[in-house]
Amino acid sequence: MKKFQFSISWIYGEFRIARMQQGFTLERWTAPFPVHDLQSLNQALLGASEHMDLSRGGDLTITYEDDLHTHSFFDVPNMSKKDLEKSLLRKVEQNKPFKEKAAWCYHEAKHNEDEEGILLHIMPQHIVDAIVRLCQEFYLTPRQLVPLTEVVSSVTQTYKADDKDILVIAALFNERTEILVTVGDGEVLFVRELPYSGFEEDPQRLITDINRTIRYAKQKYRKAVNDIWLIGENTEQIIEVIDPQIEGNLHFDANGLDPFYWVGEVAKLKGQLSANFIPLLAQKQINRTLFYRAALVALPIIALAAVATVTTVEYALAKQSAETEHIFVEIDQLTNEINRIENLIFRGEQSQQKLELLQGSAHNLPALFVNHLGDIVPAGITLTSVGVRNIDNEWRIEMQGKSDFGLNQTAKVLREFENKLTQSPWNISITKSWKSSWYGQLQAGAASTNGQLAFELEGWMK
Repeated sequence: MKKFQFSISWIYGEFRIARMQQGFTLERWTAPFPVHDLQSLNQALLGASEHMDLSRGGDLTITYEDDLHTHSFFDVPNMSKKDLEKSLLRKVEQNKPFKEKAAWCYHEAKHNEDEEGILLHIMPQHIVDAIVRLCQEFYLTPRQLVPLTEVVSSVTQTYKADDKDILVIAALFNERTEILVTVGDGEVLFVRELPYSGFEEDPQRLITDINRTIRYAKQKYRKAVNDIWLIGENTEQIIEVIDPQIEGNLHFDANGLDPFYWVGEVAKLKGQLSANFIPLLAQKQINRTLFYRAALVALPIIALAAVATVTTVEYALAKQSAETEHIFVEIDQLTNEINRIENLIFRGEQSQQKLELLQGSAHNLPALFVNHLGDIVPAGITLTSVGVRNIDNEWRIEMQGKSDFGLNQTAKVLREFENKLTQSPWNISITKSWKSSWYGQLQAGAASTNGQLAFELEGWMK
């Protein structure tokens, strides 16, 4: 049976997916709504599963672009890959626009014998982890999660320009416009992400930004910029409107008129890419997860085979009493084999339980809730105890903690914290508010002390 390959373009809220085999597209689907977060990504994958066959699984390549994904270009001296990645790790910590742990990847291009250019891509690690987990829940195995620039780098080489010619490429989308400066061999020199649609009725902003990029590239690299390429739907009509005002030779990519252009192009990327948010170590972890799941599916089949074997032996015992001694030996061997298989099943169930604990999902609310507590607990508040128990198909939530603030400030912070718990997605019904312990401490004279203030919260989550 031939294995399917899937490809996704998730670019500035536009989600498209295709199922392919041996390079041919079998099915494709577009989300009829904007996909800007993990919740809408889950809805998009659910919609895709209703319109195409995802159940047989397959490898997945994704090109992703969003406002949370940043690009930085800089020059570095030539160095070993190990030293380069150490240097990049420091730059990630210096340049990331958020506090949480960062996922990062890079594209390198050698300028000369002494230096090379690096295009560094950064996004929150929890988004990468969640994308991988959601895709796995729909039987898809993510192998590559690459920025749009990596696809543009590959596409640029098809424009037949000289290796050192400078090109300006404008990729147009419904909510954003991305303008890139590249050289003919595919190296991306810098990226501009512009907060407007490339398909606006008045194209003046697009004209202004393309010309501004051309002038900047000429000044920075001291070379003429002769060719500008548009990629996107309706660019054949757009070029007729803006061509007279563009300071260079304007072209459009005829293949780019297809809404699934980026889906097809990212599927062509091969090999181990440094600009891949899913590093080799993470891919090995994905493979281990797939192995555990396959083993759990196979174990019941092995057990049924063992039962069938025992039945066969018992039948042979009744039919051939003359071979009793030999049959007893086979029974002992099969009994040992059954014991071994039962042990495998037991160990497999333990592995599945560990896997479910590690991967919070809608079927494992305690893990999901605890994993997200760090996002909603206010600064200055320390949780000393968190309990989640299942009682009559509902989850009993119990929390205790301390506050570093004074009594009045604590009341304000805890009120906000309790409101977050009662809102979507948790919708917890509070049965014991922080106010109970707050009033008790107030009566005990806590307002005149400078020590930490304790609080308790209890409630139910369906």
